[in-house]
Amino acid sequence: MRALLLLAAGCLLACEPAEDVEPLACENPVPGVGEVGLGNLESGFLELADGADVQVVLGPQGLHMITISARIEHFERPSQGGGRALVTAATRVGGAVVGGNIAHLIPEAAGEDMVEFVGVRSIFTAEVEAFVGQVADIVLTAHDGCGRKITATRKARLIQ
Repeated sequence: MRALLLLAAGCLLACEPAEDVEPLACENPVPGVGEVGLGNLESGFLELADGADVQVVLGPQGLHMITISARIEHFERPSQGGGRALVTAATRVGGAVVGGNIAHLIPEAAGEDMVEFVGVRSIFTAEVEAFVGQVADIVLTAHDGCGRKITATRKARLIQ
């Protein structure tokens, strides 16, 4: 039995790592352009002007958060995983991440050549008093079906 375990361990160590999977060819070779906004599933995408005030609220999970959305042009919908795209939200103050979230979302159509990701919660891990009144970078990044990472950023002042 011990010899079999040693043989199996040796085989595992001798195996070469799998090659990287090539991303799918893009139907639209133009990289996506993104715009960050606010909004949830009820309100839909709400435009956010650069430098505008964004209210930090106490979320249903008991932590403070903001709910952001994004519009992305020329987004290649993923053909696998039920069409869900990996989306990350981050809120940075002074370069430090103070809130964020990761989700797998289905992009919703928002006109020709544009999709929306609506209602992504950026949940804060720090005490709200530490960053209220500060200007933050609100960032949403989505990974499309052909391996591109599209990032949209907006500056906003966090208020309570």
